[in-house]
Amino acid sequence: MASLNKNIYKNIRKAYNHLKTDSKRMELKVYRRGGMPDDGYMRSLWKLYLRRKMAWRQRKTGALSEIGISLKAMYETRSGCANRSLKTLDAAELYVLHIDDQPAAFMIVYRHRNHLLMPKLAIDTSFSRYSPGILLILEASKRWIDEGVADFDMCRGDERYKKEMGGQNEPLCRIDKRL
Repeated sequence: MASLNKNIYKNIRKAYNHLKTDSKRMELKVYRRGGMPDDGYMRSLWKLYLRRKMAWRQRKTGALSEIGISLKAMYETRSGCANRSLKTLDAAELYVLHIDDQPAAFMIVYRHRNHLLMPKLAIDTSFSRYSPGILLILEASKRWIDEGVADFDMCRGDERYKKEMGGQNEPLCRIDKRL
């Protein structure tokens, strides 16, 4: 952890301390093709993601938006591209951090040899005291180091946690044309 940003290191220590003082149990669950959770569980994860997406866009949630979230979560669970990939691709993996047996954060990761790509990550803000997104990445990273993972791409976006965890911005694509 010595190479981590000072702020993120303090947040990690504080999160682990909060878990201990609040007598909370943390568990990382990893799901792969053939062993994915049932549709009800997946629907709850998609609701978590969609609520966070609304918060990112600074939209308030109410009764009407909750209906929309439920409908979108049902769609994602039944026919969404990410959910289909989790069920059919060997490269797709689902990581869920549980705090006291409840999903506090999840991420979808695609693996190619020893390279990982994370297009989706969401947290349940009711667990924000425990920094569940940071702990999820940290706990998963411990496994990945043992597995010999060479790099972990957190995908586009300039969220603070990506920079604090050592992320570097790289161009998505570059096309050169000869004249």
